[in-house]
Amino acid sequence: MLDGIVQYEFEPGYVSFTMPSPKRIRVQVGPMIVADTTKALVFQESDHLPVYYFPMSDVREEFLLPSRTKTEDPFKGVATHYSLNTGITLVEDGAWRYLDPIKGCPPIQDYISFYWPKMTHWYEEDEEIFVHARDPFRRVDCLPSSRRVQVILDGEQVADSRRGVFLFETGHPVRHYLP
Repeated sequence: MLDGIVQYEFEPGYVSFTMPSPKRIRVQVGPMIVADTTKALVFQESDHLPVYYFPMSDVREEFLLPSRTKTEDPFKGVATHYSLNTGITLVEDGAWRYLDPIKGCPPIQDYISFYWPKMTHWYEEDEEIFVHARDPFRRVDCLPSSRRVQVILDGEQVADSRRGVFLFETGHPVRHYLP
């Protein structure tokens, strides 16, 4: 089993997985970044595409407006929905979270997710991604990143870059390639 993956099975035919993403994930509404994290959870359930959940501490909460919309999921509980208002762009019911997930649900009560098509842009590291989160179980991704990478050998800095390429491969630690 890969580090950090948690599997949940509620009934035959339904399985969900959560795992921490090693990638920097950002969401943009209009010209504003509304979420930016290196601590996203990838949530994948039977017959659904993978979804990113963002820790609330990495979300611009001043842009969130509680909406009247609530939905119920038999495996997660009642979702509270939020509109996003950046002062420039308004997105109705663009995000949701489970404030009190049902027993046995993945630990997502301190996280929020965003409706993919309602957001202006999504980024993994510095690369824009489209349609849905990438499947973390079947991937080899090389992504340019502006995150700082320093290499220290015997107390001496031998490399320092914000122009690396990060190699993400299922089941392996992230590898960094520097120019």
